[in-house]
Amino acid sequence: MTAPDAPDDMLWESVVPGYGVIRTVIVDGVHAARFDDLNGDGREIELSVFVRRDRTWSRVGHQDDVGVPAAAETPLFGWTDTGGWAVGRATPGDRVVVDWRGERAVVGVDADGWWLAVVSGEAPEEDDGLSWPRPRTRSFT
Repeated sequence: MTAPDAPDDMLWESVVPGYGVIRTVIVDGVHAARFDDLNGDGREIELSVFVRRDRTWSRVGHQDDVGVPAAAETPLFGWTDTGGWAVGRATPGDRVVVDWRGERAVVGVDADGWWLAVVSGEAPEEDDGLSWPRPRTRSFT
């Protein structure tokens, strides 16, 4: 899963040069997510979500102090000015269905078990963490 014509190098650069370690990057078309271990010891991980615009990646959302989710754990999610995003793990090859405020995204799980879904829509007025139901997964044989 790569973004055509986009230089992905910057996704692998920590915001804390010399200390930070990028744990994983998920790229799906024009969207990407990055887990940046800011001090390299696994205790302070920042999740950033990007969109590709004019051959560069722009950060559109993030969460501080997150863990790296295990397979089938509740995904991490948030909002941008144009919609919502969710990042999680599942069995490689599965499909993940994400329903959010009347919008639906169906995404594939990559070979490392990661998935990223981005849907259009307005963010809830209050970010209470309850407005986005947990994504459902299903496998194809």
